[in-house]
Amino acid sequence: MEVIPSSVDLENYPLKENWSENPVVLGWIGSPENLIDFVPILPFLRELVRMADELCIKVVSTCPPKWNGIPFLFEQWKLGQDVTYLHSFDIGLMPLNDTERSRGRCAFKAIQYMAVGLPVVASPIGAASEVIVHGETGFLATSIEEWVEYLSLLVKNKPLQTKMGKAGRARVERLYSIQANAPKLASLLREVALL
Repeated sequence: MEVIPSSVDLENYPLKENWSENPVVLGWIGSPENLIDFVPILPFLRELVRMADELCIKVVSTCPPKWNGIPFLFEQWKLGQDVTYLHSFDIGLMPLNDTERSRGRCAFKAIQYMAVGLPVVASPIGAASEVIVHGETGFLATSIEEWVEYLSLLVKNKPLQTKMGKAGRARVERLYSIQANAPKLASLLREVALL
């Protein structure tokens, strides 16, 4: 069986070129119903923002989250602006609760982050474990302690951010791009037509 993964058109996802000096922007983009995935890490984010002047959290969605005690930037999502939003991030966030729904998701958010050259910190649930290479294109955090460790490391280490971002872009070019996968799909469809 051949699997063609979710893919992005690299022509629509140029690499991020301008990086924030201070603060570092931890970004998330998605539907408001998925903000529930942040609940387990909210105490950590509250503490992280309180202790670290060099970072901020940015959420792009159709509705802002209701996070008591956590300052964040909110931007209203608009169709066709995803790359602009992604370029305003320095590190992509993808927390996931361990549910049947999360286990069935395709990790498209991680693919988008990596396509523009962002390192990703995500929960190792579902396709996220396949898309993200731990320690190379980002980190897979299995506990609050690991979220603290990995985000703290990335926030303080700009060379690591860019190194992981470049590795992520290369992985998307190879495995999760229309440019790589359209020919595979076309070949499969030709084979099926000949059956």
